[in-house]
Parts: sequence; C-alpha cells; structure tokens
Amino acid sequence: MSRIVFFIFVIVLVGILPIRSQSRTGSAIEVEFMKHKIVAESAKTIFNILKVFNPQSKPLVVTIKLNLPENWSIIGNLEQEYTLDANSTLSVPVRIAVSKQASGAIGYAVIATVSIKESKLQYNAYTYINIPKKTKLDFQLISRIGYFDSKTESTEFAYRLTNKGNINELISIEVNTSPFIEIKGEDNNVFTDLINLGPYKDTLILYQMFPTRILGVDRPEVFQASINVVTPDTLIRSSMQFKELSNSYTNLISESEYPLVIEATVNNLFSDVQPTYSMLAFGKLAFKKDYNLNYYLSNSNFEDKVNIKRNTKAYLQFTKNKHQLSIGDVTADMEHPLYGKGFYGKTTFKKFTFTGIFTEHNYRNAFGYGAKLDYDITRKTKLETSFSEYKDFDFSTDSKLFFGGFSTNFLKNQQFSLRTSFSFTDFIKTNQIKPGYGGLLNYNAKFNKLRISLFSEYGSAYYSGITKARAEIRSFSSYQITNELVLTGSYSMIKNEPITTNNIQQTTYNFNDNSTISAMYMLTNNLHLSISSILENSSTRSFYISNGDNLFETRKYSGNVALRYRFPQSEIYIRPSIKAGIGDIIRIPNSILESAIVPNIANFYFIRAGLSIQAGHFGFAGTFYSGPNTISHEFNHLFSVASPRSYQLMPYFERNLYKNSIVLSSRVTYYRDAVNNLSRLNAGTQITWYLPYDFTMEVINNILYQTSFDKISQSNYSFSTVLFELKLKKAFGPNQPRIKYHNLKIDYYRDLNGNKKQDSNEPGVSNVLASVVRNEEIESANTVYGEFQSKELLSNTDGKIRYINIPQGDYLVKFKQVSSKKDSFHPIVEELKLDIVKDTLIKIPFIESNKLFGQLVLNKDPLTNYRFLDISNIRITANDSYGNSYYTLTDANGKFELIVPNIDKYTVSVNHTLPSSFVLEQNDFIVQLNGFKQFELSFIFTEEKRKIRFSDNSDSSSKTAEEMRVVKRATFTGTLKSGADVIQASIHLFNAESNQEIGTASSDKNGEYVLTVLSAPKYRIELKKHGYWFYTDEFEAEQLTSFQTFEKSFLLEKIVLGNEIDFRYLYFGNASTELVFGARGELEALTVLLSDNPTVKLELVGSATKKEVEGGSTDIARKRAEVIAKFLTDRGVATDRLKVSGSALNEPENGDDDNKLRQVKVIILSY
Repeated sequence: MSRIVFFIFVIVLVGILPIRSQSRTGSAIEVEFMKHKIVAESAKTIFNILKVFNPQSKPLVVTIKLNLPENWSIIGNLEQEYTLDANSTLSVPVRIAVSKQASGAIGYAVIATVSIKESKLQYNAYTYINIPKKTKLDFQLISRIGYFDSKTESTEFAYRLTNKGNINELISIEVNTSPFIEIKGEDNNVFTDLINLGPYKDTLILYQMFPTRILGVDRPEVFQASINVVTPDTLIRSSMQFKELSNSYTNLISESEYPLVIEATVNNLFSDVQPTYSMLAFGKLAFKKDYNLNYYLSNSNFEDKVNIKRNTKAYLQFTKNKHQLSIGDVTADMEHPLYGKGFYGKTTFKKFTFTGIFTEHNYRNAFGYGAKLDYDITRKTKLETSFSEYKDFDFSTDSKLFFGGFSTNFLKNQQFSLRTSFSFTDFIKTNQIKPGYGGLLNYNAKFNKLRISLFSEYGSAYYSGITKARAEIRSFSSYQITNELVLTGSYSMIKNEPITTNNIQQTTYNFNDNSTISAMYMLTNNLHLSISSILENSSTRSFYISNGDNLFETRKYSGNVALRYRFPQSEIYIRPSIKAGIGDIIRIPNSILESAIVPNIANFYFIRAGLSIQAGHFGFAGTFYSGPNTISHEFNHLFSVASPRSYQLMPYFERNLYKNSIVLSSRVTYYRDAVNNLSRLNAGTQITWYLPYDFTMEVINNILYQTSFDKISQSNYSFSTVLFELKLKKAFGPNQPRIKYHNLKIDYYRDLNGNKKQDSNEPGVSNVLASVVRNEEIESANTVYGEFQSKELLSNTDGKIRYINIPQGDYLVKFKQVSSKKDSFHPIVEELKLDIVKDTLIKIPFIESNKLFGQLVLNKDPLTNYRFLDISNIRITANDSYGNSYYTLTDANGKFELIVPNIDKYTVSVNHTLPSSFVLEQNDFIVQLNGFKQFELSFIFTEEKRKIRFSDNSDSSSKTAEEMRVVKRATFTGTLKSGADVIQASIHLFNAESNQEIGTASSDKNGEYVLTVLSAPKYRIELKKHGYWFYTDEFEAEQLTSFQTFEKSFLLEKIVLGNEIDFRYLYFGNASTELVFGARGELEALTVLLSDNPTVKLELVGSATKKEVEGGSTDIARKRAEVIAKFLTDRGVATDRLKVSGSALNEPENGDDDNKLRQVKVIILSY
C-alpha cells in the first residue's frame, strides 16, 4: 500500500511542478519596473530601474529593448544584450528624456521587451508616465492700431495665439466693435470665433474690418474695439484702435488771430419794420518780440444817430508778456459794476499783480475807478485786495468799496477761497451814509468716494457791490457706494430783497430754496436710473406793490424719476423723466385776506413730464405741465380751481450739407396752453456758407406765429411776424510780422529708375502714415508762433499729404508705410527735419529694397562647455558703397534678415561677441546683388579643440610648470532667493581671467542649483531671470583638492514697476541744462544697468523750479530729461526704451538751490 501511495505522490509532483513554475512567473524569467507609475513634466528626464530575474539553474543570454512614445529619447541604448546568471536578478538603470511636445493629462507607457537568445520567447514590463496638465496661452496683437485704406475702405487686424501648454485648447474669441466699424458676420457689433489649437502650436488669425455709416451722425476719426480671448482656464482682454485718416488737414485759425475781420449785418429784411444796419471790425496785430495789439469796434444800429455813443463799442488792447493796457470799453472784477468807456491796466512783477481801471458808464451819468493787488504767496496760496469808488450822478450816490480775500489748495484734493468786502454809500439827497458788507465762500473737496462742493455769496441791503441785497447758496455732495450706485444731495437758496435808491426802503422780496436727495443707479451699461426726493420753499412780495405784509409763501413736496437710455453701439440717447408732487399754501397776502375774495387754500397737485431725444444731427425735447409749476401759477391757484395744463415741443436739426462749406441749423419751438387756449410757434433757421478767400455769409430767418382765444368776445386772434437777417464777413490775413502760416505738401512716390526724381511713369505710394509735430530740440529764430495742432495724415492713392496753414517754425515729420500688403519699396529716410519759412513741397522717393538673410553657424567641440550658448541680439551690419550703414540683430536661433536699398555693392559683417574660443572663419562678405532681390550668407564660428595631455613619464619632478597641467573640477551649490522667496533662474559661470564661459545651470523650483566646472583662479557669475535685475559678481574659490564643492547662495532683486532708481548727482545747475560734476559716473552706471537688463524701459522725468520757468525757460524740465536720454542713446540704449517728460513746476522749500527741484527722476516703466 505504501508503494502505491509513493507512486501516486511522484506522479502528482511531476505534474504540479510545471504548473507551479508558470503560475509563479508566467514565463521562464520575471520582468518588472521598480516604479509602476511616474509623474513627470515634459522636457524633463525620469529615472527607473528594470529588474530581470532568472529563476532557472542555468545562465541566460537576454536582449532588452525599450519601446518609447514618439519623440521620446533614452540616455543610452534602446537595445542591449545581457547575461543573467542562474537564480540571479539583473537591475538595469533606465533614464528617459520626456519629449518637449508631450501632451498633458495623458498617461504614456514605456514598454521593456526582454527576449531570450536562441528562443522566440519574449517578456514585457510596463511603466506608466503621467504628464500633468499644464495650460499657458499667449495672445499677441500684431498691431494695436489699424488704418483704413482710402481705396479699399477696409483695414486688417491680426493676432497670434500661442499654446505653450501641453493640452489641446478650444479658444473662444469675442470682438466687440463700435457702431462705426464692423467685421463681416458680426451680430449687434459682436463678432465671435472658435479656434481649436493643439499643444505647443501657434496660429495667426486675420480679420477684415470695414467702416459703417450711421444716418445723421458724424463719423469720428478714431474707433475703439475690444477683444476677449476665453478658455476654461484663461481670460485675456485687449483693445485696439482703428483710424480713418485723411491725407489733408486744414489748420482752422481762430478769427481772434487774424489782423482784421470785418462783419456787416442787415436786420429786418423783408418785413414791415425799417431795416437796420450794423458793423463789426476786430483783429489782432502780432508784432515781433511778443508785442500784441488787439482792437474791437462795433455799432449795433447805424440808423440811430442820437444814441451813437450807446450803440458803439470799441477798445484797443496792448499786451507784452505779462503787461496789458486797454483803452475803450473795459471792465474789471472789483465787486463794483466797473464797466464802460475808460482805460484798464494790468502788470505782473514776480509774485505781484497790479490792476487798475477807470470807467464812465455808457447809459448813465456815472463813473468809477479802482485798483487791485494780487499776491502769490506760494504756488497754492494767493491773496487779493482791492479798493474802488463809484459815483452815480443820476441816482445821487457815491460809494466806496474795499475787499480782501485769499484762495488755497494746500490740502490734498481740497480747494478753498474766501472774500470779504465792505462798502460805504453816501446818499447825497438824504444826506445819509449807509455801510454795507458782502462776502463769498467757495469750497471743493474730494475724499475717496465722497465729493463736496459749496458756493455762497452775500450782500447786505446797502452793499454797493454786484451782490447787493442778495444771498445765494449752492451746495452739492455725492458718495459712490458701488460702481453702479451713487447717492447725491444738493441744496440751493437764493434771496433777493432790493431797496429803492431814493426812498431807502424795501420794494420787493423773492426767496426760493430747494433740497434734493437723489440715487443714481446704472442698471446696465446703456440704461441709467435716477430717483429724487425734493423739498422746495418759495415766497415773494412781487404781486403787491404796497408795503404791507403781503408775503405769499408756498411749500412743495415732489419726487422725480428719470431714465437715460443709449441704444446699444450707437450715439442715440433717450431721456424720459417725470416729476410729481403736492403743494401747500403757507402764507396768503394780507391784501387778499382783507378783501371780500375767498381764496382757494386747498392743496394743489402738479406734474411735469419730459422727453428728450439726441440722435446725431437731430434732436427733440418735449415737456408737459399739469398743475401749478411756478409761483405765479401757485398765486393764481388762490382765485381759480382750474388747473393749468400746457406742453412745449422743441425739435432741432443741424448738419453739414456740403463738404464743410454749408452748414444748416434749424430749431422749432411750439407752445400750447390748453386752459387759456393759447398757441405759439417759433421757427428759426440759419444757413452758414464758408466761401473762398476767408469770406463767410450767414442767412438767418425767424418766424413767429401766435393764436389765442378771447373768452369774453368768443373770438380768435392771431399774430405773426417774419424776420430775415443777412451777415457777410471777411477775414484778412492771417500772416503777420510775428505769425505766418504756410502750406506743407509731401509727395511719396516709387522711384523705379533710382534717379531720385519723380518721372511721369512713377506712381505715388499710398497708405504712408505721416506724423507732423513740433521739433522741440531746435531753438532757432523760427520758433513756432500761432495755433498748431499735431496731426497724423495718411497718403492717398496718389501718395500725397497736405497740411494747410502750418505756422512758420521747425518741425519733425515721421512717416512709415502701414499698408497690409507687403511692398518691396521703402523710403530712403523715415524722418524729416523741416524749417518751414514758406510754402513747401517735398518729394520722398521709395526705392526698391533687397533682402540679405542668413544665420550664424556654430561648430562646437564635442567636449564643449557651451552646450547652451545664446546667439541672439548679435549685430549684423551692411555698409553700401556710398557710406550708408544698415544693421539688424539675430534672433534666438542666430538667424537674421536685413532689408537694404537696391545699391550695387554691400560689405556685410558681424559683431563678434561670442566667447574667444570661437573663431570666425570669415567676416566682411562682399555682396553684389546684380539684379537679385535676395542674397543668403552665413557666418561660421568654429570652437577650438579642447585637449588634456597625460604624460607617460611617472616621474614628474623634472617637468616644468608649463609642461604639467593639473586638471581640477569645482562644484558649486547653493540657493537663489529674492527676499524670503526661492526663485528659478539661469546661472552662467565664467573664468574671470579669460572671460570664457565655463558652465551654465538653472535652479530648480526650490531655488537650488548644482554646477560642476573646470576650476579657475577667479570666477564671475551672472544670474538672469525675467522680472529681476541682472546680477553679476566676481569671487575667488581657493581649491585645495582636485574635486571640491563650494556653497554660494545669491539674492536677486525684483524689478518693481513705478519704482524710482535713486541717484545722488543726477541734477542740474540753476536755469541750466548742464549736468553737475559726478553725474557722468552715475549715468555710466545706468548705461551698464540697461545693457545688463535689455528688457527694462524707463521714464525720465525732468523737474524745474517755478523761478526757472518764470525766468523764460518754459520747457527746461523736459530738456533736462532729454539731456539724460541723449547720453544713454549715444551709448547704445534704444530710444524706444526711454520715455521723456517734464514735471509740473516745483515750489522750493529751502530756496531755489534745493537740488531735488532740478533733478531728473528715473522711473521703471516696464520690463
């Protein structure tokens, strides 16, 4: 029995062993990666270990092959043969470089296939690499400004989208245009697009923009559009401008700048009234040395010989800098009503201004005189004082008035002014002298979201100033709760209680005050709502002449609701409003109470509804009234129960009818009183015709028609009148001894034959953008006097640009071609400096250009230390046979393109800025185009071979130092920080003695770096990171062993926009643009700083004291900044990296020698 059991056991064991082996390994060997899943980033390396176990009792020869995803690479061999000992495990290290193009949110598989030699068996192992999702979308407008082509009436705008993330992006584009421009396919001024962009891809999108017309609305010159770029993780907003420019601009000179303007008018034409004639002549004579003579003469009615003095107004005004003298009809602000015929003088000396006046009244037998002194204590605080006397022989009064006041804004966002005055009036007939006093207060302030304004003036009953017997208060405050909601409060009060001149008693009394609280809410961008609560008090004695207590007083409570709606993407506005309330009779005149009349003292109700429409050249305003809305209506309410009802309609139309030469303006007013059955129609029309040679003609027509119904006679009455007025005006000039205007004409043309002259077969160049500005750099005898406006012009299809009436002086004309179509023709210059002393015609040839292109080729040594070498921004220069130079810079790949004119021969060279170990094989290429449009050339740099020699003689004691070379390597580790934060930055290490770069590295996300290099006696390190200041330092590291580690940590300073770079000597002498001693060294340091940080842009803000400006140096602040800018640009700093400006006047605190008041501030704009 035991033998049978043993036999069965052997059979079972033999059958189980193979099964057991397969269940254990599934094969003759076991294969697996140590890490089954790995998280990695693109363009990084990952490390894993492949384990192969041989469970057999004999060695095996296997081949291991790795299968990688596309564009992935392995550091080592993809396929390798190994021998596995029996019952042993083979560990194979695997380092794989993840592709730069690896997509995110995807798991990649790396498969290791192990094959047994001389067998067909294969075994696989898998490791999975997960790439985390990374999103980064860049948006770039190719140009922020588009110009409409005058021929095609369209323009293009383009933008580039770059997906720097590792996932596919579905991008939504939304372009919001204005009512005046459109993209085909847009809906309600909104154009949408959907773009699918793969990872690491970019695309260029181009849209056509067309102008649109809105009936009755003038087109502006500049249009705005915005673009929103949206993905699930990104929102980018940007904006663009589109300009519809003309090729011609006429500088409209104000009539006040002409030496003579004459206007003749005929009134009451074609009517029953006798026509009247009037004349007006005025002008300004501008002499050299800033002498001016202004004059004015008018007569409103030549037919009225009796009142010729009253109807005639005339004055002569002479000015020189800050001095003025006027004779004729003059006036002055001295509280007294000093206006009439006389003389006026004003002069300023340093901080003092003196004013004097003497006048004789035009209509009464009266005269007055006065003197005033203003003193500027500081730039923010001023004092004033005045004395005047006014004698009126018709009313037998003689009054003297004194006042004093001050104004200041020394507190931030607050302005305050106060004036007090006293007068003494002698009433000659009654032999009484009455004192009076007056005052004025004005205050404005802004505290964050709160704004306050207050104005108040007062004059007592016997005050002889312009506020006599009057008091007025106006106050307003607002508080912005949110961007949509604003609360406002206002209060106004006016009281007038004059007295008779002879009887010295009160005659009438009028009082009104109004308190309003409002809430203004922006419901949408186009719809605004305003809700107000109003309390109003009114009282008057004007309805009864007697001196009894006949005061009539009312109080009204009302609410007002108003809307403002703007039609989307248009210039059409609708403003409906309604005001409704209830009123009380507070006080009834005694004359009514003492009569037999029973007044109606019931409460009254009132409504006012309005509607206004504004739509370009057309507009409309309409108002409906129901119930008492004025104090006279409220007084009538005492005697009638009928409620007044009326409405008023006022449409208007104004339009240029023909090429800005004929302008039509028409306004109609229709009024209807429904209770009194009264209708009134008033229609006015004006046509203005601008004729050649500075003639202007105006025809004015006014029609009045009125109908009414007499209830007593039950009859209708009507009245009508028609008035015509004709004006003819002629302006003579405008050229004068000091002010002269000329015409500037510029023609751009294609110079086909290269002779620099425009022949009949050479067409103009369209779409050339020209900018005409003053040349501030030149101070010559031709300083620009007269009215001037900087202007952008766009050449037409004939290549012409015209600037009409440009003042004589020095100008800069900058131009560039802005056509969307690429053109091989380019101007020979891109900037003109012009001295305009007469009508000028300039022809600018565009010559056909050629392209020189190529690249830098680097032949590196296999053992190079310059694995990553920056070959961007290396200067390529081409010199033609006429001595002209053209240059460009290489891109990140060392490629370059240079556009040059079609000249016979060029010498092309490269500026060798690479490490000295790179030898340039050939420089100074001679390029002869010989009719070719393009020419390619390459600059080849070859790195010298690196050698290490080992001596075969072990006895080195007999060798000299030159014959031996000890090879040492140094390892540098450390941390890069900015403040307390660690940062990632690039590190470049140099041999400071040979200036040779010996190693590069980058710190990781923890700010740590490791860099191993050949040792050097002295090192220079350079640290670079966008947004941080370039850092460099030299140091020595004493190395005692062949391999040694040094720890060096560094701090980088972050660039902060708007910060000012401090300098000690960057200031100027008094009234000077010469730098002080010590400034040059600081500017040299600033030049190095800008060279080391090529993306940083600065603003140079010049300063000046008030004394310097008053001394005649009006633009000295800007000129100081320009001196600094010129110093930097002369040393290679690009002009587009510098912005120049001048600050407001500085008030010295410690005298005019305070250097800070004459410094130039250096402010960081961008990086």
